[in-house]
Amino acid sequence: MKKIIFLFIMILTLTGCKTVEISTSYGYKVTNQKEKVIYDKVQIDGNIIDSSKGEKEPLESISIISKDKNNSIKETPKKIKIVSNNREYLVSVDFKYNTIYPVYDKGIIIDSDSFILEIGNIKFKDGTTLYIPPLLFKRHIYVCKINNFLDALNQNTREDLFSGTIDEYREWKKKNK
Repeated sequence: MKKIIFLFIMILTLTGCKTVEISTSYGYKVTNQKEKVIYDKVQIDGNIIDSSKGEKEPLESISIISKDKNNSIKETPKKIKIVSNNREYLVSVDFKYNTIYPVYDKGIIIDSDSFILEIGNIKFKDGTTLYIPPLLFKRHIYVCKINNFLDALNQNTREDLFSGTIDEYREWKKKNK
C-alpha cells in the first residue's frame, strides 16, 4: 500500500512540475511596402548569444539569407552599420560565410532593446540587386511553460504564455506578477 501511495505521489509530482522558459531574439516588423518586398526576398535575423538567458543578453550576429533557394545572395556590402544607444558601429562582413555578420566576436556589445541596421545593396546570383533601407530591430521575447519530464517522453506540454516585443513583455510582466 505504501508503494502505491509513493508511486501515486511521484507521478503527480513529476507530471505537475512545469518550468517557465524565456527566449529572446531580435527582429524587425514590416511597416511599409518596401520592407514587405525585402521580407518576401530575404530573411534577416538578429541572433542572441544565449536566447534563454533573458532580457539583456547581447546580440551575437546578424544573418541575411535568401528565401529563394535557387537565387542565393552572391555579394553583400563589405561593411554594415549598426546604430544603438546613439553610437554607430561599422561591422565587417565575415567572407567565409558571406551572409553572416558577427558582432559580438568583434567586441561590439549590443544589448539595448532596439537598434537600427543599415545594410545597403545586396546582389543575388541572377544579377538582381536589392536595396535594404535602414531597418529598426527590436528585441522580441517568447515565454512558455513546459514540463521537462513529460516533454522528454514525447508529450507536448508546451503552454505559450507570451510572445511580443520587449515593451509589451514588460507590461505583461507587471500584470502577471
